[in-house]
This record gives sequence, structure tokens and C-alpha cells, in this order.
Amino acid sequence: MPVVRLSFSGLFVWLGLLILSAKIGLSYNDQTYTLQTVVVLLMGAITGSFRAFMGVCIYLFLGKFFPVFNGPDYGTTVYSGYTTGYLLAFPFASLLAAKFNQAEWYWNCLVFFLIHLFILVVGVLWLFQEKQLSFSAAWRFGFQAYLGFALIKALLCSLLLYLYVYYENQKIQSATN
Repeated sequence: MPVVRLSFSGLFVWLGLLILSAKIGLSYNDQTYTLQTVVVLLMGAITGSFRAFMGVCIYLFLGKFFPVFNGPDYGTTVYSGYTTGYLLAFPFASLLAAKFNQAEWYWNCLVFFLIHLFILVVGVLWLFQEKQLSFSAAWRFGFQAYLGFALIKALLCSLLLYLYVYYENQKIQSATN
């Protein structure tokens, strides 16, 4: 899998994609579904572990001062809210995506789904521990409500990564001819 060096301008592109993916959301039954994890996982799979980890950490740092997440909130409002556990899992999810991405799309789909499960579990633990929800309520609202969408996002990640690798291979092949 080709790893892209993340330049300064490339970092801004990924950060822009992360912010955009957070702002575009689907609300259903008091839950908001965004594409942030798609960008986080693709960032890890394409740019490599350190660059992705640092890029996601910069994104989280920006959220302390600017409204880069879903909705108008930022700072302590977000970092003491219900989504904090999911956000804190993002840098580690990008590391996992960098470490375990595979050549075959179906393995990537499985890996990306498992990483989504990791994010959901960290979110549930945050809801249970810090927001004082019962474990069954945290599980129902923080895991089960997002499970189907996690599968869809894993498929989307896998497809986008497959297309990216295909495009890169075509560029390499045309350059050698």
C-alpha cells in the first residue's frame, strides 16, 4: 500500500476534509451520523500512522478553539459532552487504520468495521463513566444506535481506499510506460 507523505498543504486538505465531514450530518432519532470516521480511517490508511495521528490530534486541538465538530459548539462544551469518548478514540483509530490496512478490499472492510467498533466502545465507556449513564443506556444509545451506520462507513472506507490504490497504481503504471 503506497503511503503518501503529508506535506503542510496536504495537512490542510485532510483537516478540511475532517471539518467538512463533521459538518455534514444526518440526524435521526436524536442521533447525528457524520462521516468523520471515514476521513479519520482513510487518513490513517493513506498517510501512515504518525502523520495521521498528528493530523487528527491537530483537528482535536482546533476543536478547543474553533467550531470544527458537528454543530456550533467548541471548547469545554464539546470536551465535556456526550461525544468526547468518540473524539478521543479518533487518533488511535487512525493509528489502527495505518497499521492494519490490507491489500484486499474485503479485509479492509473488516478491519475498518472493527476499528469503528473500537471507537463505539470507547464512546460507550465515556458515556458510562463520565456522563453517568447506566451501562445499558450507554450501550443502547452509544453503540447499538450507530452499529448499522458503522458497517456502511466501513464499506465506504474500503471502497474509497480501493479506488485510491487503483488510481495510484494506474499513475505508476502509466509513468513506467
